[in-house]
Amino acid sequence: MFLFSNLGVPLPIAYRIQPVYVVDVAGAIVAALKDDGSSMGKVYELGGPEVFTAELMYEMIREWPRYVKVPFPIAKVNDMT
Repeated sequence: MFLFSNLGVPLPIAYRIQPVYVVDVAGAIVAALKDDGSSMGKVYELGGPEVFTAELMYEMIREWPRYVKVPFPIAKVNDMT
C-alpha cells in the first residue's frame, strides 16, 4: 500500500519520516554561516528525535480539525480581497 507525499510521489506506508522543527533547521543554518568556515563542503543531516512511519504521520495529520476558526473581522477582510 502507498500513501502520496505532498509532491504527489507515492510513499510506501512503512517509509520512515523524521520530522524536524523549522526553527531548529534555521538555527543550524545560522550556526553554519557564523562558523570559521569549517562547515564549508560538509553535509549535515537534520532530523528530529522521533522517527515515524508514513502511515502514522498520515493518521496524525488526518486527526487534526478539518476547519480553522477565523475571527469574523479577519474573514470579512479576506472576503474583500
